[in-house]
Amino acid sequence: MEKNLLELKRAIEEGVISSEMEVFDVDPGVLYDSDTMEVMYEDKKDKKGGESVLCTVGMGLRRVLKSKDLGNKSATSVEVVKKAEIILSSLLEEFKRHDE
Repeated sequence: MEKNLLELKRAIEEGVISSEMEVFDVDPGVLYDSDTMEVMYEDKKDKKGGESVLCTVGMGLRRVLKSKDLGNKSATSVEVVKKAEIILSSLLEEFKRHDE
């Protein structure tokens, strides 16, 4: 029991406050970010950023960890568990080319 109490004390001192899972989407017009987004319905090989998002077609999931250090300073870290699925604005240009 003493060992469990010491582990609990150490966890409190390390300051883990909470961990939450959040569903997220991407607003239209935001620049593509491969760390948080997955391009759907296009050739994904050449997507390096600089293109804007048309819309979200699949929600993402992220883990948000809130903690405090020994100095009582708050810190937040975010880990993407599942990237949001998006369509880039360039897809509209491909449709326009096919219509001509």
